[in-house]
Amino acid sequence: HSLRERLPPILPVGAPEDAKQLADPNLDIEEELSEERIEQAEALSDTSMVRLVRKGVVRVKIEEDMAILYHCMDNSRDYHGKEEQCLEFSIDYADALEGLIRTYPAYTEVSSLELEGDAEEKLELAGVLAQAGILEAQPP
Repeated sequence: HSLRERLPPILPVGAPEDAKQLADPNLDIEEELSEERIEQAEALSDTSMVRLVRKGVVRVKIEEDMAILYHCMDNSRDYHGKEEQCLEFSIDYADALEGLIRTYPAYTEVSSLELEGDAEEKLELAGVLAQAGILEAQPP
């Protein structure tokens, strides 16, 4: 199965549990998650322990000089309701992205991400992934 065909893996906290409400095409899960994801991303530090939210939610594909991270976090609940979701990174980020996939379900410290850059770049990567809902921090 392609990632595009998968349902989004997690409903937001406070999302309606009533099946009729979930079937409402006007319910935008992305919008519901946005604020929570921003808060999680902003709470990260270089000592935060992070991992993918679930196995199989991402894949990395190298296209020319880019590392494209395809994910199903914001997929539609309707079959093929949205285009395939992806984030584009410089090829320099490929090892860090693959490392997160390879080490799941273990947590990795942000400062230990496989990225040839300073702590700020590693934290920025973790923040982008957390804001997209792909990365979660270990609870304190």
